[in-house]
Amino acid sequence: MKDIWKLSAIIKGCSVPFEKTLKFSENSSNFFKKVLKFFTKTMVFLGKLLVFKKNVLVFLEVHANVHVKHAP
Repeated sequence: MKDIWKLSAIIKGCSVPFEKTLKFSENSSNFFKKVLKFFTKTMVFLGKLLVFKKNVLVFLEVHANVHVKHAP
């Protein structure tokens, strides 16, 4: 019986009120939304950067071929 009282005291001492749990859940949810938004923006930026790089390489290749054709 003594052990049950100890266990009950431990559980009561470790329990967290529901309001705090809910607040933590909302905060973590907002945090993960912000992280997801950041990674989405980063991926969009990297995608645009890759397209820009491809366009630059195509531009350089086209102009290199034009100059080679006009060379004597």
